[in-house]
Amino acid sequence: MDKLTKKRIIIWGGNSKPLSIDTLDSHASVNAFFLSKYLSNYFEVINITDIDKPEMILEYDNIHSVISTAQYGFTNRIVKKGKNELFAKIRLHISGKLCSIADNNNIGRYYEDVLFCVRPINVKNTNKSINLSRNQNYREVRTGWCAEPKVFYPEEINEKEFNIFIDHAPYSEGALNYINKFHSALRKVISNYPDITINVFHQNNEGLVKWNFKDDKYLRSIYDRKVKVPYGDIANLFRRIHVFCFTHKESSGLSGVEAALAGAKLYIPKDLAGRTLIKQDLLTDNLNYVIIRPFTHCFYKQFIKDIEKGIDRKLNHKQLSKSNNTWESAANIIYKIIK
Repeated sequence: MDKLTKKRIIIWGGNSKPLSIDTLDSHASVNAFFLSKYLSNYFEVINITDIDKPEMILEYDNIHSVISTAQYGFTNRIVKKGKNELFAKIRLHISGKLCSIADNNNIGRYYEDVLFCVRPINVKNTNKSINLSRNQNYREVRTGWCAEPKVFYPEEINEKEFNIFIDHAPYSEGALNYINKFHSALRKVISNYPDITINVFHQNNEGLVKWNFKDDKYLRSIYDRKVKVPYGDIANLFRRIHVFCFTHKESSGLSGVEAALAGAKLYIPKDLAGRTLIKQDLLTDNLNYVIIRPFTHCFYKQFIKDIEKGIDRKLNHKQLSKSNNTWESAANIIYKIIK
């Protein structure tokens, strides 16, 4: 499409840094980078990476649509902060749709025209939100669980090596946290396999660390949101892992699909009530995953099974890369809605 004929859109969101693969360190910045990359096939894309400066939207003329990569951005970052006058100006300034990314389509009063959601759409929730929002044109559209196949893929590693990643802790005190249970299970696993190099990596308040099972820290601590791990560091590690372990309840769990695309098998524990740590409607046939009861001995048995059987990381990547779980697929969905 000729640039002279392209409509202009703004992608509003990021981490207040120039968007490049080397500066990504948050969900909002990852969303902004890859949606910009693929939507630029259809639009002239302008980036505003400071989510706290929505007034910058008014600095650009002839804007067809704006997409917030911060969840419910127009509702949460403008209207709920008391900036109603600013929202009204933006609404008049933009010729097309105001959109935001969201994990879920929870019932609420929204000021967006469209929410692009990770999880499947609950139509009853949508209808209630239409009434609350007093906007009959309001829509909710699923874009899905996304990762980038050109970044997340399996690298060749030593056949006597088995690599495991333990996700970070929950953000709040008292929340379910299985890190210590994984630690206990893996201490026993490693002692049983002296001829295999079993590396266990973890994201904690010091960044990315490798457990030594002697003086590992933060096994029961909450995760500090201010700790940012560069996207490239995560990708470099995920290309080598066999297993990704969810440790706490997630609304969507973007890291999980990135690890899966890189070839990992997902370990998804239940809580004591039988509910999985991530919603089962995110799980599809092209993912390699196992749902596990929340006990140390269950974790231990599953690790033993997969170490002995092996995990076909190349096959896992191949199956998922052909699915709709990519940023390119999400961008195509968005284009059809806002064009």
